[in-house]
Amino acid sequence: MNVNTTRSLSIVEIERLLDIISETLSAYEYPTPSIFSALSHCVIISFLVGRGDEVADARAESIPIFRQLSSYAQEYEKYAWFVYWSRKLVDLVRERKISEE
Repeated sequence: MNVNTTRSLSIVEIERLLDIISETLSAYEYPTPSIFSALSHCVIISFLVGRGDEVADARAESIPIFRQLSSYAQEYEKYAWFVYWSRKLVDLVRERKISEE
């Protein structure tokens, strides 16, 4: 297994991933942070496997890629929806941690 956690996506790749996530999320009548999370994860994994990564490598790489998407989205108003859902996801995780304590 060759995990490359420093992979940088091109702007075109980032924008395409964000567009795919947006298009798919809009198909849900009542999306939730959990749906956003699962959907983002699946899109990223599919993208990486499609580029030839092993599934295990793609899974290890999915969080750094999500961070790249998030960082890019924060810079452009067009992707404010991604920032919104990312924050809702963070809030959900935080609530779960508090309720487990």
